[in-house]
Amino acid sequence: MKRTLQILLVLPLSCLHLMTFAQLTQEGQSVKSSFKRDFLNSRVLQHNKTISCGSDTLAYARYNATTFSYINIDPGQSNPVLGAGIYFHIDDTVVLEGVNFYAYSAIAGTPVNCNVYYANTLTKLPAGPPIVSEVKNLRTGYSFWLPPNLHHVMFASPVTVTADFIVTLETTNLTVLTMATNSWTSGDGLGKKYSAIKINNGWSNSINVGGVPFNADFYIEPVVSYKMTPSFEPDPNACLANPVPFRFKNTTSFALNPQFSYEAIDQTLDDNFIWNYGDGSQLDTIKDGLNTYSSNISYWVNLKATFNTWYGQCIDSADIPIPAADLKAEFEATQQGLLVRFKDKSVDAEEWTWVFGDGTPNSTIQNPTHIYSNYGTFPVRLTVKNKGCSSVSTLIMKLDDQTGLHDVDIAKFNVSFSPNPASEFVEIKVDGQLSEDASWSLFNIHGKKVQTAQLKSEQQIDLKPFNRGVYFINFINGSETQTKRLVLK
Repeated sequence: MKRTLQILLVLPLSCLHLMTFAQLTQEGQSVKSSFKRDFLNSRVLQHNKTISCGSDTLAYARYNATTFSYINIDPGQSNPVLGAGIYFHIDDTVVLEGVNFYAYSAIAGTPVNCNVYYANTLTKLPAGPPIVSEVKNLRTGYSFWLPPNLHHVMFASPVTVTADFIVTLETTNLTVLTMATNSWTSGDGLGKKYSAIKINNGWSNSINVGGVPFNADFYIEPVVSYKMTPSFEPDPNACLANPVPFRFKNTTSFALNPQFSYEAIDQTLDDNFIWNYGDGSQLDTIKDGLNTYSSNISYWVNLKATFNTWYGQCIDSADIPIPAADLKAEFEATQQGLLVRFKDKSVDAEEWTWVFGDGTPNSTIQNPTHIYSNYGTFPVRLTVKNKGCSSVSTLIMKLDDQTGLHDVDIAKFNVSFSPNPASEFVEIKVDGQLSEDASWSLFNIHGKKVQTAQLKSEQQIDLKPFNRGVYFINFINGSETQTKRLVLK
């Protein structure tokens, strides 16, 4: 049954005049189910590895249709509509050979421009001038049937497209262009705003039809050829050394793209992928791989992808090595009185967390220096991480006043300072000969260096810039070091 309605297209800043719209409702039969049945019967299957997926027609809008409709693109009204188009996202380079579309005109031979633009990926609208354009003369047609309204445009030379694009039909005179779409009342556009119309001030995909959002897609179908590239990424938080499932994210190009795969729309992709995890376990058929390894050794993982395109099939595979986890935590410490320098000697570490065992905050730098407030025994723990792997090393630090700094104090220089506690400044006096590169450094209670300067026989340190608390002054004279505790009140 054919119905003729009056509709209104409204854009954010523009109001389009009333246009004639005809919609066909196929009672008792879903366009999607019938199209899928016809499509599956016509598809040519292959069973060998293919280099290219061959030539394919992107029938995305027709496949999503619950019913089809026709809408007039009218350049002759007071607020003219000059064209319409649909956006396509691509995963890799495609070669655009031509375009199929469903449309007609009341006047036979009416010319329209079939244009292809690169698209702004945020707005899904044309960006820049057309990258290819062809003129097509329309036939008269039928508002209750699709096949007679199918037109083919083949470009003079195939066009290589390297980014998302939009294919449009644009009027060249004042003759009305009638175009097929799927149903906006049923929401066949899935809210993606792939379709756009052209008005005097540019392109827009914010459209209303009689107060109903135009949630539909035009029947414009690029004819393309491309290559599928099977690929996958190991979970960055997975680790072979951990007895937990190791996950693989499938990143195969085009096979997961709904505009290139009806199975991506239907979410029936599992049987298209076969995983060999390389450990002798059973082959797995699932979109994203998942396996628990029993040994921390290197494996080669193979993914075989069978991609059912709209009108064909392509098959390929990829092998990616999964190296064993070599991560190992290890460190050494050098004591100079209450000051301890830690040196990381871990293997394959990317992150470090130090726990100094005295209740002070942890450190995440690779080779920290820490000043303890008193002598004693402290369990120091280093945890290192690399992606999902972790390793821990613990060392019991025994600090006493008979080691490190105090052995040096008997030697060639001695430092005294006052007052202590101090408030605004402290006076430093050195007994003994100083080297040319003698220096002092002030550390806060967390072991962070807050000031450093040359060490002189007598000098004053300005403490006004610093907050109250416990600090440590580390004095270095050649190969000798002393550390003193300072309280700032």
